[in-house]
Amino acid sequence: MTTLGTQTVRPPAARPARSRWAAARAVLRRSTAARAASLGLVGGLIGWAGSGVPSYWGDEAASIMSAERSLPGLFAMAAHVDAVHTTYYALLHVWIRLVGTSELATRTPSAVAVAFLVAGVVVLGERLGGIRLGVAAGIAAVALPRITYLATDARSYAFAAAAAVWIAVLVVRLLRGRHRRRAWVLLGVAIGATAWMFLYAVLLVLVVGVMVLVLRRDLIRSWLWAGAAAVVVASPIALLAMSERHQIAFLAHRSVVSVGGVLVTQWFLKPWPAVVGWAIILAGVVLSLRRRRGRRAVLLGLTWMALPTAILLLADPVVPVYTTRYLSFAAPAVALLIGLGAVRIAESVRGRELRLAAGAAVLGIAAGVSAPVYLAQRGPYGQSEGADFEQAAEAAGDLGHRGDAVIFDEGTKPSIDPRLAYRLFPQRFTGLRDVELVTPFDRRTQLWDVVRPLDQALPDLGREVIAIENTAGHGLPPDIERLVGAGYRVDAVQRLHIDSVYRLTRPGA
Repeated sequence: MTTLGTQTVRPPAARPARSRWAAARAVLRRSTAARAASLGLVGGLIGWAGSGVPSYWGDEAASIMSAERSLPGLFAMAAHVDAVHTTYYALLHVWIRLVGTSELATRTPSAVAVAFLVAGVVVLGERLGGIRLGVAAGIAAVALPRITYLATDARSYAFAAAAAVWIAVLVVRLLRGRHRRRAWVLLGVAIGATAWMFLYAVLLVLVVGVMVLVLRRDLIRSWLWAGAAAVVVASPIALLAMSERHQIAFLAHRSVVSVGGVLVTQWFLKPWPAVVGWAIILAGVVLSLRRRRGRRAVLLGLTWMALPTAILLLADPVVPVYTTRYLSFAAPAVALLIGLGAVRIAESVRGRELRLAAGAAVLGIAAGVSAPVYLAQRGPYGQSEGADFEQAAEAAGDLGHRGDAVIFDEGTKPSIDPRLAYRLFPQRFTGLRDVELVTPFDRRTQLWDVVRPLDQALPDLGREVIAIENTAGHGLPPDIERLVGAGYRVDAVQRLHIDSVYRLTRPGA
């Protein structure tokens, strides 16, 4: 306190903490941006938490190994294989030079993309149905198993999904009032650019077309301009993808299309989240149509979710193009519909406080049944098919000694090839001799190493061998049987989730 003449000046009193919270709540009530940013941050942090625990899986190995190439080497590879992922690989190339190649480091960009995805869902929901729908849909996006999975995957799917939801925000804006043709062309460019991150995102053009036909037929010409712009921008990557279509030909030999895959795995990954999720979606659609409220949200959500899925399913018998994760760019539509269901169910209850409680209960049940899936995703074997490359590399390092030969089970499909443990965690194999390697991957224009059969490598094995083998079948793996037949004995074995690591010695060698 100071005195100026006869006037006493007192220092300002500290603002109570309660008033600061009140001010924060007031900002959240007034500002869509604040709500979107807050829920986006929550979604990104929840997605990021624990994302470094699961071992890499095969497709992530393709990401890391491609990003580790020089840029000229990466673009040379794109002319032969994986062109559709090259934009992501180039971004990851820059990122890993800053932060390294640990699982947490390389998955962090996906978690950031999920944050933008959740924020976009909030904005989209508010544009379609007000604050309640925006917040409910944002919460649904935070908990949806497909979206929480995207945050743990060092692939391009999270980026494509985040771009798709902001494209949807732009579509909703363009469908209101009149906008210059330039705005529609920019929409098409945005869709075409997203296709460079993931090709099937170009199907958003058809989703927009349905919205225009149902809601604003006077904008058909504008939509055609948008479609033309999207085709022009996406054409180079689409042509490259067609020339490399042999890369996904394996889908024709796998039963990836099933009712369970479409209704469960595609969005919810496990049955209970699917049962609850579909029940909420059905309630939201029925109540919205009956009350004639939220029809735009229903139309956009159902079209975005169902139309790309239907197109891929119809095309798949002719050209294999479908697997569940390819529809990840439509996951925000599922979150929007779940949020809509929660709002409509809550509106069926009388009383403001009871409505809030009902909406919170619906979303809480959806999040509760999804929680075990979330935790499993962040377990040591939480990635696709329970990949255990990190654990295999650690076991090889523990069992091996400097100068030992190391061999890998080469009889598996590329996505579970034990050799990927060597490429993803080379520091664990320091001092071991890779006797099967012919040409390393980074000296080729293809994804993987060129190797020679075990029979050709036998003379170079020496006395002690470390073998990493896929043990999904019964009995000894063929490589181990071959080595035992050549005079080796099994001294130790560590059995993991998919693979087993053997130490073998040939007495008297």
